Amino acid sequence: MSLINFPILYIPDPGKGRPLFNGQIYVGQPDLDPTVVINQKQLNVIEENGTVVPVAQPFVLSAGGVPVYNGKPVRLDVDGNYSIKILSKLSAQVYYIENVFEGEPVTEALLINDLSQAYEFPTVAAYKASDIIFPDGKQIKLLDRGATFTKISGVGTATGYKIIASDQVAQSIDLVYSIPLNPYEWGAVADGVTDDQPAIQAAIDFSKANSTNITSIPVHIRAGLYGINLPLDRTGNNIYVDMFGDGVRNTSLKALVAMPAMIELADGVSANPGLTTIRDMTLFCNGLADRGIDAKHMRYWTKTNVEIREPLISGCRAGNWVSRILRNRYLNCPVGLEVEDENGGSAQNNFIVQYNDFNTCPVGMQINDFSNNVNVMFNSFDGCLDAALWCKEGGRNINITYNYFEACGLGVGVDALINGGGTESMPAAIVIGYVPSSITNSRWTGDIRDNLIANCTTARAITLYNVLDGNVEENRIEEGTNYSALVELRDEGVNIVNGKRLSVKGAYGTEVAKLVELNTLAASSNQSNLVIDNVQSPVSLNTKFNINDPTTAAWT
Repeated sequence: MSLINFPILYIPDPGKGRPLFNGQIYVGQPDLDPTVVINQKQLNVIEENGTVVPVAQPFVLSAGGVPVYNGKPVRLDVDGNYSIKILSKLSAQVYYIENVFEGEPVTEALLINDLSQAYEFPTVAAYKASDIIFPDGKQIKLLDRGATFTKISGVGTATGYKIIASDQVAQSIDLVYSIPLNPYEWGAVADGVTDDQPAIQAAIDFSKANSTNITSIPVHIRAGLYGINLPLDRTGNNIYVDMFGDGVRNTSLKALVAMPAMIELADGVSANPGLTTIRDMTLFCNGLADRGIDAKHMRYWTKTNVEIREPLISGCRAGNWVSRILRNRYLNCPVGLEVEDENGGSAQNNFIVQYNDFNTCPVGMQINDFSNNVNVMFNSFDGCLDAALWCKEGGRNINITYNYFEACGLGVGVDALINGGGTESMPAAIVIGYVPSSITNSRWTGDIRDNLIANCTTARAITLYNVLDGNVEENRIEEGTNYSALVELRDEGVNIVNGKRLSVKGAYGTEVAKLVELNTLAASSNQSNLVIDNVQSPVSLNTKFNINDPTTAAWT
């Protein structure tokens, strides 16, 4: 009695449970890549009648995954030991064995246990459903993630993102992550519908756990539309985290449900994180997220080339020290950029806001707390109807220079605090307010210089409530813009030193009726050291300023 040995080679697709359709076979010298022509050995087919026929490489399998020559199944033959590589129809590697001893068949067991090549599954689900037991160290490719994993000893702590457990056998595989971290490898889909927050968050958490306060393992959120059901959380430690995309509207995050912010950088309770950058992406709040980014208690961070669209409250809230807000765009935000510390703190320090575009935001930029050293330069404010820039509580060294204001201050205005309680609506391109109960601590100092204001028809361009030491110089009012005054000084309280050391100089190219208008409603108010230099302005000398106060003798 003889055992039947079927000699016809059959090549399965290891991930699909069916023949490898039109697979390509290469054979060559042992331990050398047989797809390189110089490494190849002569491959022969043996026909049914025993005839040996040399054939060229690659030898292409039939649709059924078997070698066929002249329409008939054949056996394959090579002289001596050899390497063999089998590719898919699309030339993706399916099998590779570096050294096959003469007469040794290519078996599934060899492919499973050979640590020199990866075993492939089309999806995570296919791997989890497989009952194949792999040796430790075996590489597993999951094609839907475009990622390679390694079989680890034991089962590990499976999360489904970095470590994935089998549903059938007691084994897990661990992600061989690329740097920068790629959320696709961690399970993101980027179809705009699936919740990709857990996968992106897993990458961020890994970066937080493995970076230092000097160097970061960056998170590269590649081009695609990523839906999120929860905020991306970067709170809790003082480690450098760098999150970046492939550019505005190439990489987009989209809020799928209501949430306080799409990205949370600090919670104001745990250790203040810092050294964080967010760049090159769009945050689509979708009328669901309160804010695009909430950095309410954040130090030492930078936001660059980020577009934020359609939040419920503001595009970004930035608080605490040393923030760099550079080359961003705020579109259809109630407030584009807030400067605020949520814990009730004050003195937000050393902010640079440059080259940003505030477009159709009722309030472009809003400084909520008394702040220090805020430099607003080279920005564009377009269609900010209530106020382009609103400094609610005064501030020290608030400098507003080289900006462009288009169609700003045409709406109902912002709610400025007034003495005696309550507020008054104040529309203007720039409004700098104060706190009546803390007059001394809410004075403004700084420069408003070299700005261009165009296509505005409100009563004034700039409204100042409580000035300690300020300069309004060389601002250009575009022709066709009709203001009753370039600067309005408002004194709603008693004994307010309003206008102390204020210099207004050189408004040019202007059609304003007067440079400065005083609206001081309290008889005991005291204004001093107001300097008006109209050398470059076409406005006549007798209309430089108007005093709406019967106690004009208070002026010195």
